Amino acid sequence: MEKVYIAVVNQNHAADVPHQDIPGTDLACIVKVRQDYDLSSHVVTDKDLQAAKLTDEELFDLAYPSISPEHFYIRPIEQVITGDNREELTTDSTSDIPHHTIYVVSNEEGLDGASILANPAAMQHVQSRFGGSELMVIPSSVHEILIIRMEDIPDVQTMNQIIREINQGELREEDRLADHAFVFNGHLSIVHNASQAREPEHADRKERSISCV
Repeated sequence: MEKVYIAVVNQNHAADVPHQDIPGTDLACIVKVRQDYDLSSHVVTDKDLQAAKLTDEELFDLAYPSISPEHFYIRPIEQVITGDNREELTTDSTSDIPHHTIYVVSNEEGLDGASILANPAAMQHVQSRFGGSELMVIPSSVHEILIIRMEDIPDVQTMNQIIREINQGELREEDRLADHAFVFNGHLSIVHNASQAREPEHADRKERSISCV
């Protein structure tokens, strides 16, 4: 059985396929398809849409359930390194995540897990775990993101430099999400410094506000 799902990529990697831009960012949603028994996937193209007799909107409606909050997991980065078990994003917690703690967010498969950025409601679950604090989103790759409180990263320029160096030195081009950090405080935007994030731009190109399915 085929599974269609949302993936988030840099807009530069989405220009030639059906996509929806994420307002206020340089990211876009695309749709991928794979067999349940096979982790390999391919991006849905305009030719695929024509063959399936689907519109862009119908395609994304089919794929949006893949970014519901229950599909994502959050773990301290130390647990990821040591291979400890995942914790569901929607698991209740009686205390906030400690300060200066970096968490990894991805999905069960660990593939295209940055797709959580397409669902503000899922990101709000993350934010609630941090006591509602403004969050820095570090685009580790298209497969996962790193989260830390914005107030715990005083030097955004240094962080952006680290992101660029890792992207250029360690990631394949197709796995790179962005060369800079983002901020999440109800909506996602590109961060420029520790106290000011760029407001969403209302571009002329077609955009769709993405909400939890």
